[in-house]
Amino acid sequence: MFTFDEIEDFLGAEARTYAENKRRGGDNNEGGHEFERLHVVSEIARLAAEHLDRIENQANTLLHTQVHGFVDDFAIETDGLHVLAQIKDVTELSWTSGRRPIAEDFRLAQKLADRKGVDVELRLVVSRPGVLAALQRTRPDDLGRVVLTQHPSGTIPSDIESVPRFVDNLKVICWPFADRSSVRNTSEFILSAWLQHGGSAPLAAVLAIASERSEFVVRTLEEDFALDPDVSNILGAVEDFSFAIRGTTFAYRCFGGLLKGTAPFGCGSPGWTRFEDGLRSLSEAAENGPPLSFRDLLPLLTERQG
Repeated sequence: MFTFDEIEDFLGAEARTYAENKRRGGDNNEGGHEFERLHVVSEIARLAAEHLDRIENQANTLLHTQVHGFVDDFAIETDGLHVLAQIKDVTELSWTSGRRPIAEDFRLAQKLADRKGVDVELRLVVSRPGVLAALQRTRPDDLGRVVLTQHPSGTIPSDIESVPRFVDNLKVICWPFADRSSVRNTSEFILSAWLQHGGSAPLAAVLAIASERSEFVVRTLEEDFALDPDVSNILGAVEDFSFAIRGTTFAYRCFGGLLKGTAPFGCGSPGWTRFEDGLRSLSEAAENGPPLSFRDLLPLLTERQG
């Protein structure tokens, strides 16, 4: 994003000192803001769902908190645009009050981006509709490009249902395991993975860690292995059994989610080919008999490659 040296070069020593002090204040307070965490995880879910639904390619997206600058709570860095957000969980907020009015922060942030030649979208995120309405009424004319938005406050996972679009995106991320428990757990796995990175990470890396911790319930940005249609049809007909491909990992659940696991071989590997062949043989043998069950699949799923 920006360095303190760039801030000084473009805006002067006073601006650098202010940015450094602002960063120190953010670091000291970072970690206790549940609203910020809820919003950040919601944004991670939105970006991931856009990628998985092929709305927007987010493979190279980088995420940051407490960046060097003036609008610094959360940043999304893509190939063509930097989004900088200030996140406020307050009962009152004014553009012009205080020793350092937020209007000046947004003006400095825009000036810094313009001087560096960076395309930015500046956002101010608040938790209460009344605060949003007051900011909209009193917005300075020169800050018309600042995106004002309201996001309900709360904690993860207790309050994710207060943001329906957040839940919808989480369902995309954990499909086809999109029951309420999996959705809530997915929000926690994403938060845990994000916190592990210490406030700066590629979107793909956050999801990769969340996927592993969730036993591959969480989808990643990796392209999923394409199942042969006949194999997919056979597996889809197995009683009380669900499955998903995460990259080259075959994840499954059965007995209402009481038993879950992954195949000990990767999709496309020699072990996977043996699994496909065995599955087709089972299907042919059961053509005139009862439907296949998980117990029929178990010997195939526990075969290990030599």
